Amino acid sequence: MTNNNLYQFHGSEYRHLKNIPRKLLYKEFLNTGFILFRDFDDIESDLISFTDEFTLRYAKDTNRRETRLGNENIKNVDIGNKEIKLHSEASFAPSWPEILWFFCKKPSEQDGNTTFCDAVKLWNSLEKDTKVFFLGNPIKYVLYLPIDIKKKSKGKKKWFLEEIGASDVSLNWETSSLEMNLLRFGVTECRFTNKLSFSNHLLVDLESEPQILSRTLANNQKIPQDIMEEISEKSSKLTFTSNWKKGDLAMLDNKRFLHGRESFKEGSERDIVLVQTLKAKI
Repeated sequence: MTNNNLYQFHGSEYRHLKNIPRKLLYKEFLNTGFILFRDFDDIESDLISFTDEFTLRYAKDTNRRETRLGNENIKNVDIGNKEIKLHSEASFAPSWPEILWFFCKKPSEQDGNTTFCDAVKLWNSLEKDTKVFFLGNPIKYVLYLPIDIKKKSKGKKKWFLEEIGASDVSLNWETSSLEMNLLRFGVTECRFTNKLSFSNHLLVDLESEPQILSRTLANNQKIPQDIMEEISEKSSKLTFTSNWKKGDLAMLDNKRFLHGRESFKEGSERDIVLVQTLKAKI
């Protein structure tokens, strides 16, 4: 990683993940929100047993991602070689993970780095008027969420979803999907730090998220262009990239860190898998 503020555990000192003192690990994760594990033995075979230690419940990932390594909780990252802009994983959805785990089976030979941005620092960098705007104006996401439905029927049915901000929820039997509006503020409080974080889905292009049909303010207006330009400029200054090495494991606070992906050459091999902790034990 190219950011010196991130904490790293090295296999040269601990060899196996099980040898890391857990009190130290918890302390550093709560402090930094991002840990890199490098040069450890057998991370791939130990991956889920390790993430289990920190997980009360895993998130159900989108159906478009392939299951990997023989475990339903391990998925591919999004396929393709195009750039994906900064976002907090599933911050628009009812299931918003607390921790993300990226495991690098094979880095790309050139480019294709994962990008990261500390959204607490991003929030602190915003102008006062911009903060006031986002503290008072929720974002409305119009969503189409594919789900597994065994029962078959026709048409749509109104559906109850016990989620703050959810409205106009319906189950579409014919498309096997939940359709809804969901209100979320662009700023949230990090559970692990109690600090405010600009953690959301405002920068990412909607073509990267087919589940989002539209994204506006709650009053259906667009976010002012000057505000979006400020967010883009300041997030760019705070963004750093991964220099993935085969076997790396990254653990990050998904409500504190935004992530994305650089574009890379078509046909270049790149293999990163993802685990999503919906509710953490920490």
